[in-house]
Order: sequence, then C-alpha cells, then structure tokens
Amino acid sequence: MVSSEYTVEFEGSHYVVVKSGHIVAAFVSAEEAYEAKRSFVGKTVIEDWQKIPPSIRFAKSQFVVSPAV
Repeated sequence: MVSSEYTVEFEGSHYVVVKSGHIVAAFVSAEEAYEAKRSFVGKTVIEDWQKIPPSIRFAKSQFVVSPAV
C-alpha cells in the first residue's frame, strides 16, 4: 500500500482532507472526501512562475529596466 501525504479525518460533523496538519477541504460525506483526496494526489504542483498569465509575463519583460552598468 502506498502512503499519501493527504489524509481524511472526521471532525465532528464533517469529513476533512488534511495535508501536513492543515485542512485542505471539508465535505459532508466520506465518499466526497475520499474522492477529493484521490484527485489531490493525482494533481501536479504548479510552479509560481506558471501562475502568472502569459500577457503579464510579456508586459513585465517589455517594461523591466536593466540595471546601469
């Protein structure tokens, strides 16, 4: 069995998906929580630079002033 960094826990009235001690998502049913856990495990991590829209990256490249030498 492969261990996962995500766990599903029952928190009184709802089920939560936990990663590194932090709640990532909460659900009413256990089935939804386990389905979300499986989807989180399968996702790839997006790098910070990939979160910037291409148009903003282009604009920054046009307006960045190079330091004087």
